[in-house]
Amino acid sequence: MQVGERKISGSAYKLKLGRSNGFGRRSLHHGTMLLNLDLTCLGKYLNPNKKKLESKGVDSVVSRVMNLVEANPEINHDNFSASLTEEFTKRWAPVPVNKQVITEQMLKSIP
Repeated sequence: MQVGERKISGSAYKLKLGRSNGFGRRSLHHGTMLLNLDLTCLGKYLNPNKKKLESKGVDSVVSRVMNLVEANPEINHDNFSASLTEEFTKRWAPVPVNKQVITEQMLKSIP
């Protein structure tokens, strides 16, 4: 996803169709949303192909991305998460949506 020419998100997915009767059907999707990240850190974590960047006419990873807070200073983790949950539930309302809130304490207990 982008705001103008700058990326605010990245994602990946895998879809396994399973058998013709639907058994074994699975999907996995994960993504990121740049809300208010210290963008200078991206250079440490992302190592894109330099030729790919050059072909796009971009100097660096940081010049290609932006935080959502730059577009809307009111955005924070809590209101973004609430809006995302609301829209996801509206979209998939006919299908049971099982959500679980994972707290920081729960994350600390995961090896």
